[in-house]
Amino acid sequence: MPLAPYRRIWISLWVQAPVEDGPALAQALAAVLAPHGEVQVTSNGPYWRTPEMLEFSVLLTPVLSTTDCLHSLGCTQDVDGMWQDWERPHHKGAVFLHPAVYGAQMGEEEAATAPAFQRGDIVVIRDCADARAEDLVASEAVVHYPSYDSGQPDPLLRNWFYQVMPRGRDRLEPFDEHDLQPTGRCIPADEEAPVHLSVSTKGVITDLSTA
Repeated sequence: MPLAPYRRIWISLWVQAPVEDGPALAQALAAVLAPHGEVQVTSNGPYWRTPEMLEFSVLLTPVLSTTDCLHSLGCTQDVDGMWQDWERPHHKGAVFLHPAVYGAQMGEEEAATAPAFQRGDIVVIRDCADARAEDLVASEAVVHYPSYDSGQPDPLLRNWFYQVMPRGRDRLEPFDEHDLQPTGRCIPADEEAPVHLSVSTKGVITDLSTA
């Protein structure tokens, strides 16, 4: 199967180290991941839930498929294809990327194209059957997260859809990408917490949590 043009892996890391080691650890993590593709490592400082640990965010565009890359990094899946968290107490003596890493969560997206919209984008709902049924034609909505066909194993055939929150509503509604019109606007970053999205190899959302 040919590689999908859009491939993205994200990894959240929790590391036992003093704050002053953050920049050096970010460089060390980037060096370990560089052979696997284009990588960006961000040091987020102390983790708000466990301040004695540092938090790092990784975005990786792999040279291999997302599945092959994660397996090459030592990540494992359960019987449903969901990526399993890594935690040092459950992997005694093992190392994930760096000896100071205590825990990690990971996820991936792979499709023919990148999603047209991201969390926080403001869109207009076009005239379509679902919009008419919910009286949402021409309504503005805020994108919460993208996903794609859960039953489509071929990344090249996956179609993006989005969970959006229409203005004045308190429930997320799903709409296909072609049913949403961009406005070029987005909500301020501090209005809503960012979302970590994990998608299994079958395209199923496996983890959706605020940072």
